[in-house]
Amino acid sequence: MDNRVSDLDVIRTDRSVKGILSYIVLTSIYLTGQYIETGIGFTIYWFYFPYAFLIFLGIVKDSKFDLRILLFLVALVIFSLATFQYGFPLVIKQLFNISFSLFAFYYLIKFEQFNFPAILSKYIQISKVVLVLGYVQVFLFAIGGDQYFGFVFPFVRETNISIRMQSIATEPSFLTLGLTPVVFLSLYNLFYRRTFYLNWKWCLLFVGGYLLTLASTAYLGLLLMLAILYFKNFSVRKFLWSIGALTGIFLFVILAYSFIPLIKERVDDTVMGLRGNFVQNGKYREYNLSTYILLSNFHVVKQSLKDRPLTGYGLGTHELTYDHYLPAEMRAYSSLNRNDAGSMAFRLITETGILGLFVFCFFTLRYRIRSRAWFSDEEEILWIINASAFVLIFLYLLRNGNYTFNGKMLFMLLYFYSYKAIVMTKKIER
Repeated sequence: MDNRVSDLDVIRTDRSVKGILSYIVLTSIYLTGQYIETGIGFTIYWFYFPYAFLIFLGIVKDSKFDLRILLFLVALVIFSLATFQYGFPLVIKQLFNISFSLFAFYYLIKFEQFNFPAILSKYIQISKVVLVLGYVQVFLFAIGGDQYFGFVFPFVRETNISIRMQSIATEPSFLTLGLTPVVFLSLYNLFYRRTFYLNWKWCLLFVGGYLLTLASTAYLGLLLMLAILYFKNFSVRKFLWSIGALTGIFLFVILAYSFIPLIKERVDDTVMGLRGNFVQNGKYREYNLSTYILLSNFHVVKQSLKDRPLTGYGLGTHELTYDHYLPAEMRAYSSLNRNDAGSMAFRLITETGILGLFVFCFFTLRYRIRSRAWFSDEEEILWIINASAFVLIFLYLLRNGNYTFNGKMLFMLLYFYSYKAIVMTKKIER
């Protein structure tokens, strides 16, 4: 008997291993919270292991790497080492985190041979499972059976899980970020009566689940998505109809503020906090925790801009800036989001200054795809990927300042490469 393995079998096995690995890595978009504390200031998350294996396979199979990404990493290292004021270990830690995640998702895209529809398809399949689990969670919590969901997924018991849709994510806002691209696709299908990847039933389920998170980021994201889709192909008629659309959006905002207590509470507390002296008036304990996090980090940003406006205090050092500018009694009250500022815009300002925020925004505007009526279906999918990533970037700036959670590096890469793929058609001239 011939025990040799044929080349065809090797290819099949290789594809199978890479396929399973792709699904595992893409799952980290939603499942981010499980980790091991090393005791030396470095946290090992569960997805580091498949990331490392993916990078190892990528280097073994093909050591070539996109020079543009390497140049970005070199520039980031030079800038970070030249501008940090303190916290050198934190700078190195963040450089490692960003590089590690960027390499992992680059090789994921490369293993998929830059087949963006295939990557989108796998992401949607995972999202379906997460969404169904979310609906199960909401149903169980509604009937008082939340202990059953916690029994099956014990790690969610460590979070503040409630009837708000959270599924297996760390919190509802994290689920919102993970679902945003597929919700954008769902709205696109419903808006233009298409069936890319999802039928109308799944589209409605995704939009409904998005709303059930009751997260402010979800409602802001939804408004931005609707605006992008409505003005996708601009016309005078659409502009005139936009008056009605703006009226509808205004009514939607009023209704959300009036009938969703969570949103009303956060808006009222934020306005009240901005009107007074948040730090000195001693009333910060009266605000809900989310508003406290926002206003405390906003105070840190304001002080940082006064002292280090151009380059900030150093990549990854927001937690030290936070400790420097906030009184001890406030830090003792709550230090949630001390590490990531609760907002990427806030974190970029304190860590990289106005210069860092400008470069990030320039990248976002530079690689956004402008919609064209004559796009083919393949190009339309590229536009959907790019536009949904644009919405995500907007939400990143407002919420969740961690540079790598929720597949951030994947969506940033897809944003860049989808633009490059469109440009290769030579149909867009800038």
